[in-house]
Amino acid sequence: IQFTKNAIKLNPNWPEAYANLGSHLEARGDLAAAEAAFDYALKLEPENTNALVNRSLARLAQGHLEKGWDDYARRFETSHALYTQREWPWPVWQGEPLKGKKIFVWSDQGIGDEILYGGMIPEIIRHAAACTVECAPRLVPLYRRSFPEAEIVPKDPATSTNLKARAFDYHSSVLDLGRWRRRGFEAFPNRNGYLRANTELTERIRQRYLDQTPHRTRLMGLSWRSVNPIIGSEKSLTLAFFAPVLGSSTARWINLQYGDTRQEIQKVKEKYGFQLVHDDEIDSLTNLDDFAAQVAALDGLVTTSNSTAHMAAALGLPTVLLIPDGRKSIWYWFGRGMYCPWYRSMTVLRGDIEYISSTLGSFTDKI
Repeated sequence: IQFTKNAIKLNPNWPEAYANLGSHLEARGDLAAAEAAFDYALKLEPENTNALVNRSLARLAQGHLEKGWDDYARRFETSHALYTQREWPWPVWQGEPLKGKKIFVWSDQGIGDEILYGGMIPEIIRHAAACTVECAPRLVPLYRRSFPEAEIVPKDPATSTNLKARAFDYHSSVLDLGRWRRRGFEAFPNRNGYLRANTELTERIRQRYLDQTPHRTRLMGLSWRSVNPIIGSEKSLTLAFFAPVLGSSTARWINLQYGDTRQEIQKVKEKYGFQLVHDDEIDSLTNLDDFAAQVAALDGLVTTSNSTAHMAAALGLPTVLLIPDGRKSIWYWFGRGMYCPWYRSMTVLRGDIEYISSTLGSFTDKI
């Protein structure tokens, strides 16, 4: 930050310097100051889309949803856009009434984001005459069970080509549904999850876990890192961080962390004497439907910000999400408070790392 401030002193009319300052402040959690820096960058250069979109994220994180959504719609114009604008032959939905209309909702961003914004799909289904939803292929079985009134199709080149030959009245990114369906906090529904796991498989998995340790009556899941290529390290903790809480708990703890975790689990077992249970029959990277059943079989989850957090909370599982101070946080967790409007079963635990470590046990005991 100081380097950027020095650059501003040398050139007070350099819009990119103010935009960089805003990004640093936003990453530090100083959202109001970040917004002010982006404002000044845009005063100097009104068409700076990078500053415009980054300001929209700062606004969204502060709960200024209406202004935030409108500018975030221009995210594909930025030089650092991670995802490409999808081209479709129908009009973009701009919030028009959907009665008697057919709408196509397409996949946008990663698995966790798809699940989060997928919470708006039931409302689109209710209002439209027909709704077709594109999603990541791994989500198709889960989405078809959860949204039976919609047509669910996988995101792949062949399906996209076939879709373009069909007649829809509108199309929308699943993310951009928020621009029209979540313009204020009063628009978030009060419900206990919207995804539906395979009930029969869920019951079998739960019984298998309970049979293996009959003296444990609670089954808890744990996930501790993100593999996001840009901010994954900022959203992650080590498994060793959780050892004191897990070792003193009376629950049985199940590994819900995707990726290869065997070495880390073994090191924690050797050092702390705690065994995190890994289920070889479930692989979330290859079968999300089975993973959803595994998550639904548990009583609760402790996690950092990753796709497991979204899966659990969208299923209605009591979830404790850890957001340590000074770490990069995605806007949709907002900047303060324990309440999460996207997921009513989620509690957001914020604070410095020492506070989270000392209080985590009391939160998990309440599940």
